[in-house]
Amino acid sequence: MPLTKEKIKEIISKYGKHERDSGSPEVQIALLTERIKIFSFVSGIMFILLSICLTF
Repeated sequence: MPLTKEKIKEIISKYGKHERDSGSPEVQIALLTERIKIFSFVSGIMFILLSICLTF
């Protein structure tokens, strides 16, 4: 479940200094934070599914 282009544009417009600012530290940290949130969510679901599969 990668970041969509719309979500990336939203993050850039919120944290960037201008519309096409994708390299500033604020934008990079915000994008990385969003990717970590997605990874944590997906890995949590995978852990739950694995534990369910192992109980049967």
